[in-house]
Amino acid sequence: MATVNEILSDVANQVAKLRFPSGVIFKDGNPVDNTEKYINDFGSVVSREVRTTAFLIQRDAKKILNTPNEFGRVTTNLGLLRDSIKVDIRGDGAKTTAIVFVGKEYGVWVEFGRRGLKSSPKDTNDKNAGRAAWPPFAPIFQWVKERGIFDNKISQSSITYLIQRKIANHGIKPQPYLLPAYRLHIKKFKERIAEAVKSIRL
Repeated sequence: MATVNEILSDVANQVAKLRFPSGVIFKDGNPVDNTEKYINDFGSVVSREVRTTAFLIQRDAKKILNTPNEFGRVTTNLGLLRDSIKVDIRGDGAKTTAIVFVGKEYGVWVEFGRRGLKSSPKDTNDKNAGRAAWPPFAPIFQWVKERGIFDNKISQSSITYLIQRKIANHGIKPQPYLLPAYRLHIKKFKERIAEAVKSIRL
């Protein structure tokens, strides 16, 4: 699995390989250097496509979390994980960058799964899959309350603890949401940038 820096480097390399037309044109028989105009127009295209792509990734990641699985359940029960997916836009022109990030600490465990101390579900071999750390109490407790799970013999806090222990010992299977959205739209991003370069007029 590529790191974020490796992915961004790949995008930069793809853009760098695009063929740019010469900035010199002839007007009334005299050479006119329109390089600056071309760079500005290209920067506007990059800025627009980076922003568009980032928000599309955010939208589809949330959509995946809201899609019921084979058991009719959605990955995000309270919407806490879904609502924590944000976009941070920085810079402008050709230097525009966008970061799509997940604010909840357990988002990485949902994406890559979580290996258990005693056993692990399938497909949790990714290096980003967590292990050993005790899962957070608050979101599980909220989930227990929202679902109305209770037992006359033990408290909801105790039920939460039992769920925590099960996750710690046996893990959870991955439920990717951010990477599928990224892979879909980063491919389209590269294609749109290439097409945009061809359409820019000097």
